[in-house]
Amino acid sequence: MSKITKIEVTNIANLARIDLTDKEKEKMAKELGSVLEYIDQLQEVDTSKVQADINPHHELINILREDDKLSHEPAENTDKLLKEAPETKDGFIKVKSVFNKDK
Repeated sequence: MSKITKIEVTNIANLARIDLTDKEKEKMAKELGSVLEYIDQLQEVDTSKVQADINPHHELINILREDDKLSHEPAENTDKLLKEAPETKDGFIKVKSVFNKDK
């Protein structure tokens, strides 16, 4: 049986910045102990004849298209669009700041 102490629960609670009462610490010690006990039981299971299979869909084929290189050349209507914008800067439409309310 994996037993966990109130001191260990206190340390874990401090790391997680959780305030626990003494009653909660006792409850957590029991619950965490039972979880660790269950994990110990799983360690005893013989998996030597089980084949590891990370991806059950390994035989599927990717049907997505290849990525195309994006053009950084201005589109033919870029100049028209920029002329319609209320304010531009360096070839872009200038908008109000989203993160800074001051600007």
